[in-house]
Amino acid sequence: MSERTIRSYVARGRVSRAQRRNIEQLLPKYLAGDDDIAGAEALEIGFGNGDALLAAARAQPERRFIGVEMHTSGLGQAAGLLERDGIGNVRLLRENAAELMQRWPPGALDEIRIWFPDPWPKRRHHKRRLVKCEFLQRCSRALKPGGLLYLASDHSDYAHAMLIAGNHCGGLANANPSGGFAPRFPGRPVTRFEQRGLNKGHRVYDLCYRRV
Repeated sequence: MSERTIRSYVARGRVSRAQRRNIEQLLPKYLAGDDDIAGAEALEIGFGNGDALLAAARAQPERRFIGVEMHTSGLGQAAGLLERDGIGNVRLLRENAAELMQRWPPGALDEIRIWFPDPWPKRRHHKRRLVKCEFLQRCSRALKPGGLLYLASDHSDYAHAMLIAGNHCGGLANANPSGGFAPRFPGRPVTRFEQRGLNKGHRVYDLCYRRV
């Protein structure tokens, strides 16, 4: 099966009344159009509730961000926060990231950020993992020369699989000269999802690749 036909996500999570209202009333205002995609500088894939995405947008109001998320609750939460805080440099998309990166304008982005993608821990589900060589090649094409791809996971097996895939993916070079994991990206806040992992004693693995 092509990676485009395999879903790396499942519909889950309760959608609150407020989030549903945000989807109906606010999300259309913040949905990314073709011009937004062409002009975006940074992309976050799977932004969850938007904690890291909105923190980056607040810290760098001059940059144009796009966040991709499939879960309705996350889209509703992010749209509500964008409206509440008057953040104008973020646009949102509900789309399968594997298909989206297939058609993203080449050489357009300064950064792609993927924080804590679903690890699909059972071996029979590994085919559903998003971060594999084919997907990384699509990310590479979407980056400008010198552009950066940031990854993080608190699942050891998946983190090492991402490291192997990234180190052997044409068009990307590991920003760590040793070819290993990277220091924590300073612009990544500790989200609620990450904190839950830390509370369980999980180690967080960071990776950074540069488009060559």
